[in-house]
Amino acid sequence: MTKSYHDLQKTTEEDVLTYQLTRIFGRPYWMQMMTMIRELCKIACKFKVSYNWSGNYGLMAMILGPAKYAARYPALPAYVQPTLPGQANIPPGNPSNEVVRNAIHERDIQVRDWAVVCGFIAGAGKLIRNALDYAYYSALDHAETGFIDVFPIQYLNHLATEWCPLDHTAITQVENHFKRGWNHAGGERINKFAERLDQEQTLFDRDGVTIDDAVKFRHYMAEIYKSGAFSHEKIKEWVSRATNLQTYANARTFFEEDAKASEDVLRLTNTTAGGHGFGAAMSVQELEELGSNLRPIIVDAVNGSLKEAVIAAVAAEISKQAPTAAKVVDQANAIRDLKNENTTLKGKLDDLTAVLNALRNDVRNLAANGGGSGTSSPATGNGSDGSSGGSSTNNQHETFGVWDKSARSRVEGKDYEALPKDWPRKKKTWWWTEFRKRCPAEYKTYEKARLQRQLNALSE
Repeated sequence: MTKSYHDLQKTTEEDVLTYQLTRIFGRPYWMQMMTMIRELCKIACKFKVSYNWSGNYGLMAMILGPAKYAARYPALPAYVQPTLPGQANIPPGNPSNEVVRNAIHERDIQVRDWAVVCGFIAGAGKLIRNALDYAYYSALDHAETGFIDVFPIQYLNHLATEWCPLDHTAITQVENHFKRGWNHAGGERINKFAERLDQEQTLFDRDGVTIDDAVKFRHYMAEIYKSGAFSHEKIKEWVSRATNLQTYANARTFFEEDAKASEDVLRLTNTTAGGHGFGAAMSVQELEELGSNLRPIIVDAVNGSLKEAVIAAVAAEISKQAPTAAKVVDQANAIRDLKNENTTLKGKLDDLTAVLNALRNDVRNLAANGGGSGTSSPATGNGSDGSSGGSSTNNQHETFGVWDKSARSRVEGKDYEALPKDWPRKKKTWWWTEFRKRCPAEYKTYEKARLQRQLNALSE
């Protein structure tokens, strides 16, 4: 190769490395391996070569291998792994100058293709290694040459053989991925959703996982019903059709035509802010349907005491708006704000729930491990019920004086007693410490009453 072809190989490798594969941490699953293959195929298509098996798909065959490539593109010639070109194929004898030029030009094309292939192999190998932990490709690391002779498909075959079997877990992951739903709220159009289902069904079938047509159809209809993108009348019209006419193909035509017609109406009336079901300009009926869909979410986000208030607020907001474009936008914003507010309330309720659980644990621990054991100690004196046994050598405190059990007095308007408000915090702490040591049974009763008051207050 001349220097220019070496430069082309280096440039191709650098171009490949401008892309990035999804990083896989730990042992990869079959579905993650298939995602890696899809990403590599998209990259390989961008590097064009003149091989007759390449067609418009670049070097994709080097990712899929001969069998899968032939299954996907049967009209193309069979894939043959590229090799280093030999000398120019100049016929013997005394060929004309034109024949010699053509032979040299043909070899230049072959060398150029080989440079692209070598650059792609080097770059794709680095992308794969960057996406995996070393343990999952270390077996391909040669003691002398490293990974220089390893093709991309060898990494993938090693994963499929050693680490990513197509077992029951893998099939379940594929089915869950297939049923991940229509991203209607995120702007995915209905025709794109259906095309995604068709493409993934075909790809998974070629990879060894069969998705039945009936499963696809049921999933498609379930997403249509719960999306809220179509009116009740349109859904009723579809359901009323004869059973033999309710097929996947007919459903696509029916709902895609309705979506297109709705978009045209919104465009002509200049009231659309996006595609069908995606804009803020919605009819009052659609907003009522949206409110109905939001109610279960809102009810789950707040406790029972807020349930009726939230539903009433949503209904009132919808009912008082007129079906004008500007007010419909206000309706959508009001519902969004209400949802945000209730998300905040849910966070507060989670915090209160944690406090309630902590208080309940305190009550249980106090009931199980509290005072009243009747044991004797220098601070408590002797007594069968654990109460104060009379005088104590620890009555006198160098700062706060003599401990007085009767220092608490009933709080006005309350059913419990408290220490004087003008006492400093340290003195109160000292008093309660002495109270707990001297009168454990009474302290236990007090603590249970205090915790119960807190529980009652949080439950109101």
